[in-house]
Amino acid sequence: MMSRTSLLAIVLGLTWLCLEFCLCHDVLVLTVATERNDALHRFLRSCSLNGFSVKVLGEGMSWNGGNVASSVGGGQKVNLLKHELSNTVYPDDQLIIFVDSYDVVFMQTLEKLLEEYQKFESKVVFSAEEFCWPKADLKDLYPEVKPGEKRYLNSGGFIGPVSNLIKIVNHAPIKDDDDDQLYYTNIFLDSTLRKEYDIQLDKTSRIFQNLNGAFNDVELRFTDETGYLFNKVFSTTPVIAHGNGPIKVEFSSLSNYLAYSWTPSRGCQQCEENNIHLNDYTKQEYPLIVMGIFIEYPTPFIGKFFQRVAELSYPKSRIHIVGHRARTAKNQLSFIEHFNDTFGHEYLSINWLDEELSEEAARKRVFAHCLSVEDCKHVFVVDSIAQLTNPKTLDHLVKMNRSIIAPLLTRRGKAWSNFWGALGSDGFYTRSEDYMDIISYNTSGIWNVPLVRSAYLISRWAVRKLIDAKLGNEIDMNFAKEARDKNVFMFVDNQVEFGYLMNADNYTNDHLHNDLWQIFDNPQDWEEHYIQQEFFNFLKTEITMADVEQPCPDVFWFPLLTETFCKQLIEEMENFGEWSNGDNHDPRLEGGYENVPTRDIHMRQVDWEEHWQHVLGKYIYPIQKKLYEGYEDRPRARMNFVVRYRPEEQPSLRPHHDASSYTLNIGLNQPGKDYQDWEEHYIQQEFFNFLKTEITMADVEQPCPDVFWFPLLTETFCKQLIEEMENFGEWSNGDNHDPRLEGGYENVPTRDIHMRQVDWEEHWQHVLGKYIYPIQKKLYEGYEDRPRARMNFVVRYRPEEQPSLRPHHDASSYTLNIGLNQPGKDYQRTAKNQLSFIEHFNDTFGHEYLSINWLDEELSEEAARKRVFAHCLSVEDCKHVFVVDSIAQLTNPKTLDHLVKMNRSIIAPLLTRRGKAWSNFWGALGSDGFYTRSEDYMDIISYNTSGIWNVPLVRSAYLISRWAVRKLIDAKLGNEIDMNFAKEARDKNVFMFVDNQVEFGYLMNADNYTNDHLHNDLWQIFDNPQDWEEHYIQQEFFNFLKTEITMADVEQPCPDVFWFPLLTETFCKQLIEEMENFGEWSNGDNHDPRLEGGYENVPTRDIHMRQVDWEEHWQHVLGKYIYPIQKKLYEGYEDRPRARMNFVVRYRPEEQPSLRPHHDASSYTLNIGLNQPGKDYQGGGVRFNRYNCSIIDTRVGWVVMSPGRVTHLHEGLPTTKGTRYIFVTFVNP
Repeated sequence: MMSRTSLLAIVLGLTWLCLEFCLCHDVLVLTVATERNDALHRFLRSCSLNGFSVKVLGEGMSWNGGNVASSVGGGQKVNLLKHELSNTVYPDDQLIIFVDSYDVVFMQTLEKLLEEYQKFESKVVFSAEEFCWPKADLKDLYPEVKPGEKRYLNSGGFIGPVSNLIKIVNHAPIKDDDDDQLYYTNIFLDSTLRKEYDIQLDKTSRIFQNLNGAFNDVELRFTDETGYLFNKVFSTTPVIAHGNGPIKVEFSSLSNYLAYSWTPSRGCQQCEENNIHLNDYTKQEYPLIVMGIFIEYPTPFIGKFFQRVAELSYPKSRIHIVGHRARTAKNQLSFIEHFNDTFGHEYLSINWLDEELSEEAARKRVFAHCLSVEDCKHVFVVDSIAQLTNPKTLDHLVKMNRSIIAPLLTRRGKAWSNFWGALGSDGFYTRSEDYMDIISYNTSGIWNVPLVRSAYLISRWAVRKLIDAKLGNEIDMNFAKEARDKNVFMFVDNQVEFGYLMNADNYTNDHLHNDLWQIFDNPQDWEEHYIQQEFFNFLKTEITMADVEQPCPDVFWFPLLTETFCKQLIEEMENFGEWSNGDNHDPRLEGGYENVPTRDIHMRQVDWEEHWQHVLGKYIYPIQKKLYEGYEDRPRARMNFVVRYRPEEQPSLRPHHDASSYTLNIGLNQPGKDYQDWEEHYIQQEFFNFLKTEITMADVEQPCPDVFWFPLLTETFCKQLIEEMENFGEWSNGDNHDPRLEGGYENVPTRDIHMRQVDWEEHWQHVLGKYIYPIQKKLYEGYEDRPRARMNFVVRYRPEEQPSLRPHHDASSYTLNIGLNQPGKDYQRTAKNQLSFIEHFNDTFGHEYLSINWLDEELSEEAARKRVFAHCLSVEDCKHVFVVDSIAQLTNPKTLDHLVKMNRSIIAPLLTRRGKAWSNFWGALGSDGFYTRSEDYMDIISYNTSGIWNVPLVRSAYLISRWAVRKLIDAKLGNEIDMNFAKEARDKNVFMFVDNQVEFGYLMNADNYTNDHLHNDLWQIFDNPQDWEEHYIQQEFFNFLKTEITMADVEQPCPDVFWFPLLTETFCKQLIEEMENFGEWSNGDNHDPRLEGGYENVPTRDIHMRQVDWEEHWQHVLGKYIYPIQKKLYEGYEDRPRARMNFVVRYRPEEQPSLRPHHDASSYTLNIGLNQPGKDYQGGGVRFNRYNCSIIDTRVGWVVMSPGRVTHLHEGLPTTKGTRYIFVTFVNP
């Protein structure tokens, strides 16, 4: 026999379908419900699980029975029952149970009901209660009952055979808005009719338990499988519970435990019902969600909030975000912008509503957005105080599949949560009996509650029900009341831990970093954010004074505050700005005198005194007791201040004692990075190598005879000196007349500023004496005069100003010429399109290498290669030089490790052009000394034989030993670098090997590569097709080429409109930038000289692919990538795609925001979105008029493929903000 729990999944699938009449033990439950809602679902579920057949009357009809929740009414129920019994053929002895539905739950089985019914002496049994309603003056007319029994009829439930009930409901006419209970009461009070119709009341709650006024009569009990009510007064176990009257909230709370919902032994049974099993779907099939983020007041640790939203595992590609930040939370705008910039591109869209919108209007706008998106299934409301630490939160809530469900969140260590367990008589919060059990996870499940807030998932059905709720100022209360009034159930889920709530009650915008002040309201978050984790190791019992570092005797050093704290505290102090002036007079102190003054700000000045005292007590006191054993006084401090040291302000502090038992000195920024002494900051460390005794003139680089080159000043010095000069601004005019000079004449004038003009003459003389003089004595042996200079100046060269200087001699024994900015970056002769990649590499990885030095671009390749060799020989422990040309793509990260391991004089990793026989070595030489193919060449490059192979030439990438470097450094390379280098190696018996033991990478083909464009890689589709494809074709596209994929598998957002991924975001971004760099957008009118005939019927602002020399490349894309898709989608259409109209369109509100309805001159059209809706622009999209179907949230790089003629008249929808770009192709016109 199947167990009751095994039946759950089957039964629940049937509850919404149990409308048609079916007999079960000749008993049928009839109820009235004009609309479907959660209360009806609860009723039907309880009937099904207990074996009752149900028929719902009145579904879909208008309710005309009055407001029975607060007044008389309900006559419509009598009329519906009369109509049912009169128009449906039932056996006379058919037993009918007629009950309300929205506030009723069946607790016992059909067998139990029949057993109890047979104990009654009458055929018709009405439920009974202790209130005489709706006319209290009738109470004395009721028959007397025994003490404690329920005397008065309640019409919410009765049972009897059809033959009796049909007489009762046909006794007298009743209007729909008359009171049904009064109707049945009048019949019952007539003793003749009572006897005729054989009516009795269930005075001891054998079948019906009316709970209004009787909660104290019952207690909740459990079997292993289910919860039920036991009537303590009568020792009965009623079958049906009726939450009649004003106790709907209490009844819903009680129903959490009834009808196989939850038991102590089995836990939450209803949790596994009606679930959405996301594992059955791909990520792109997950239900689409609109997430509403609300920052309605300043919120602590909002950065953590956004980080945790971003970490939710639910696919971002299935989420639209609509957010609202109230004006009061203006300080938190930067966190929104960071979130948008970092994660925005991963979501379907992000839209932040106007801050001037009220919270009510904003929440309704979020709801409306969901209803406007056809496949939106849920809205996820998240207030900024909700810290969702569980990444699976949203997946879990979607799985639960409830109308409204909230993850349990509480303030950390507090009983304050995001739900109410019960309502008081005033409609406000009161604590339910199970509240503490729920928030402490003593019981777990999902719980029907009267209010949820801060974070909850709401279904589309519930959104539609509640979108018109009047919320006013009490958003959460009014929203919850509307949900309760409309029987939309709210659940809180505590099956797992989801996160917690921030306390924002006292949070303000008063400071720059307001989180610093949260040590009392949100202590755990404050601690996680501002106390170093390593600090807590020092609190362990086993740690003693001996374990704490002592950089000086009795001076202890341990971690406490995070870098974030230190950075924010500095910024707070600088923002406050009222630094003391560093003299002895200090009005902040009692007595007004400071013996050892500093430039400082006291903590009390920024309202952080109390907070620091708390830090002392909580964190410093335990350390104090470890370090100063026996000193038990709790720490208090009257002097807590931040000191600022600057060379030009107060660089140091004289020796002194502190007026303290002990002092805490906490460094707030980084030595060597944020501050240092002058020499560390402005003299290159490499310079000091040249001061070593063993370094002679021969060791100093000479790029030209008797011209010496060595490092001296840091980039920081150079940058700041330039800025100083530009700030001073009084550049000479570059002619011979110069009033700054004695005699007023300059023979070889420049545009310059003298050091004495900016008061740096004396300083430079000091540099000459301290740093240049030692070098002078090395380079000019015997010349011992100390250097002095009367002409020290910075020269500015500009093409439009003074680009160069004529040949001349300097009036000096020797001249120092120091470059202050970078060739190729700050100035250059020709544009080097690839410089940005060098800079990115330097910035990203440069700090990880021993050093990075880029040689002057004016150096020949021969000189540059020799400079590399010389650099190795100048470094004592340099063992190898690894030569890598830019065409070498080393895909194997272990390449260099492997080559070093091989330990050969010269060894190259085998590299070939992909799919070609062209490689980085020659297998043999012809009689002319040039390349010829060796017999084993093809075996080597195809890896048929593997090993290391002595060959006559290697190039592009090779490792050369120090010995070989020394042997070959003087080779004359000329213009044929590789050939001449290889010949020199062969002549000197330096063997060259190529290694093909493993695959190392490949060679790019740069033969036709130019600097003609902004993003030249776009043009590499023919020369380097595989790299081009990896860079510019989405990997997901290739799934659509699989044999098993058919037209049915391709998304159709509108009829016969197909949507699939093709181009990467990189392609789209670069194509936009190419077009904007080209810049020759059409003017958007009908006259278009680019076309045959010069006329465009439906003009746009566009640039054609042929204008930027990319027409042939796009035709190749059509043939290689689109044609296979074409054959899947348009079966039988085999014509290869060709297109004469391929263009990028630009839509702007102020330029051309939209496009009128039109057909395309094509067999089919490709429309590819190039940038992101909701981020780069608002509005936009395409509408297919015939089908009244729009594609608004286009996906970057995805192709919208639609028929061009006849059926698919379409228009471009208005772009309301920003710039929208699309790439359009008319295929086979």
